[in-house]
Amino acid sequence: LALAAWGSDLFLTTILSHRAGASWRAIVGEIVGGFVGGALLSGIPILGTLAGALIGAVIGMWIVEYFIKRDGRAATAVVYAYMTGSLLNMAIEVVASLAIVGIFVWQAFF
Repeated sequence: LALAAWGSDLFLTTILSHRAGASWRAIVGEIVGGFVGGALLSGIPILGTLAGALIGAVIGMWIVEYFIKRDGRAATAVVYAYMTGSLLNMAIEVVASLAIVGIFVWQAFF
């Protein structure tokens, strides 16, 4: 289950973004933006780092894609595909986590 959740993370965010037209440079911009955003908002415990990483990833991807294509709509479409993939992946990871906890409880107590 953990491997399936990890695989969905790789597939749904990176592959869907790339299929929507994101260049590999935009995906690198997403990663760098996530690190920078997480570091900048790390002063706010836990949620600041997570929100900063998400906001930084979106902004980093949009900026790089905009400079490559010089088209705001295309950059926005790529970011939309990334956000859709991230939300789908989050749902899959929550279901997998609940299943793992359920299996643990079932094995430990029943």
